[in-house]
Amino acid sequence: MTSPVDALLFLTIGFAGGFLGSILGIGGGSLMTPLLLAVGYDITVAVPASLLAIVGTSLGGLYVYEERGLIDYDLAITAEAVTVPGSLTGVLIASAGFKEVMKLTLAVILLLISVDMLRPERQDNNGEGFGYNAHPVIGYASMYLAGMISALAGIGGGVLKVPVLHKLMGVDIKKAVATSKLMVGLTGAAGALGYYLGGLLNSCLALSLLAGSLAGGLAGARTGVKLSGRLIKILFSVFLLAMSVLVIVRG
Repeated sequence: MTSPVDALLFLTIGFAGGFLGSILGIGGGSLMTPLLLAVGYDITVAVPASLLAIVGTSLGGLYVYEERGLIDYDLAITAEAVTVPGSLTGVLIASAGFKEVMKLTLAVILLLISVDMLRPERQDNNGEGFGYNAHPVIGYASMYLAGMISALAGIGGGVLKVPVLHKLMGVDIKKAVATSKLMVGLTGAAGALGYYLGGLLNSCLALSLLAGSLAGGLAGARTGVKLSGRLIKILFSVFLLAMSVLVIVRG
């Protein structure tokens, strides 16, 4: 049974993940999963719980971004058609017990994306619909990979989706963040469902994280819409670098 102290800890971790997740367009799992590892939870417990909490982050952020018309629904739905199967593929791989692969995957992806986000880039394209500046095949393949890594590492896939939307497809950073919020919620839900059906979801932990991430997601979105695009990218990069180091040290 979860103690009041543990429940408060989970709520705090969920709020932190939801708050930063909404600002950066990610699910918050790349913060929640390493923090759960840091306080002593096994990767196989932390990952499924974080995936469910990502749904809360998504719901909290979507309310604010929808008010401002920043979500590209057509793009999100089209990309998720291949991201969700990728997430289910990741669940199958994780269920085989590759714990060290899961940790390494999370650390390497966070490190690579943190560096790439600070690279000079072409002018943003505010075009509408899928395939802004990239061939659709590149987008689909990247989103499938994002879904698979999401389930393996306990993240919503936003650490890949935001860079893919922004860097590969030329979507404005704020639109990429907002659209990613919808996508990571769907991906997280698919991954969490897969773990639940496999009997691998700790319900008490997951629901406490979910409550915190929902509140944090709403607060983070209200803050994020006030920040500049450049600052969001810098925060994104620094955050992912810190989380990568934490996973490596704890691993």
